[in-house]
Amino acid sequence: GGEVGSMRKFLTWSGFADTLAGIGCPIVEKSSSVEDRLWFIMQCLDFYGGGLIYLEDLQWLGRWRPESWLAAPPDREAVNEVKRLLEDRFGAVLVAWRLALDADSSNRLSWREFRDACSALGFTGNVGGAWRALDSDFRGWISLEHLDAASAEIVESFKAWAELKFGSVGRAFAAMDTDGGGSLTIDELRRACRRLKWNGSAPLLFKALATDGHAITYKQMSWMETWVNTGTLGHSEVADTLEALWKELF
Repeated sequence: GGEVGSMRKFLTWSGFADTLAGIGCPIVEKSSSVEDRLWFIMQCLDFYGGGLIYLEDLQWLGRWRPESWLAAPPDREAVNEVKRLLEDRFGAVLVAWRLALDADSSNRLSWREFRDACSALGFTGNVGGAWRALDSDFRGWISLEHLDAASAEIVESFKAWAELKFGSVGRAFAAMDTDGGGSLTIDELRRACRRLKWNGSAPLLFKALATDGHAITYKQMSWMETWVNTGTLGHSEVADTLEALWKELF
């Protein structure tokens, strides 16, 4: 260690590494990635980039309050409990996704949105671990497919059928709305799906779309026009998301 003219205490990078090893810090445990871990943490702490770690760098770290998911191992049982709570309150995960989780129809749910939803559900379990199990590749968001693949498949199936058979979801709605009333009851939707040969769950789709419980309008179905399955993205988009996430955290 040492001091500069202003009496600011500091450690060199090598001195800092030796100190961590001396106190048994897990960052410097023997492994093939120990050098990478040390390099990363020192870069984060060395604010001025001069190869020195100052006392105030560590004081900043002491004040930082990371989100709970950062240090949490994935907890699949916590995910299952969240899904049970969603099903108890809304009847199905797809209904919960449409009515309570994905309010802007983006098919993306951020950590903060997920955390707030868990709080609203009264879930007091391992929220961070549930998130880590869902966001396994650190994208910073999850889609319906991450939360419930079967529900995502229903939406994918209906959208693909509508576009293949009619060209768009809007045209499919017009074909189902045979009386021109501008809405579809559950019975009308069932009959239309059977007549037009969509084999998915019409009752579940209706429940997810009919916010008043009585009928579906095209406006309530139109979100499917722009809905995409974001469960699989290219490497570059994942990298961009990770970079944005680190900027937000640090």
